[in-house]
Amino acid sequence: MRVILGGFVLGAPQPGDGDIAEKRPPVFWGRGAEDRVIGVPAIDRTADFLPGHSTLVERIYPGLAHGISKSELDDVSAFIAAQLAGDS
Repeated sequence: MRVILGGFVLGAPQPGDGDIAEKRPPVFWGRGAEDRVIGVPAIDRTADFLPGHSTLVERIYPGLAHGISKSELDDVSAFIAAQLAGDS
């Protein structure tokens, strides 16, 4: 399980990419719709990468810049709880 908040994947292939694609771990990717720190190319690259390398839950928060909102934390909490419940 992975949680990415306002983050992105690198532009070059990484040594573990094949392993990640094979395992397809659950990933929560949350970001603000108004984020001016993470550029469009990085967002697009991540949006292309994650669906083929993970079991993706993606959330975009309107009005949120490069930060974390209560609603995002609530979604992360629900994602983690669901993953832990599935591991039982």
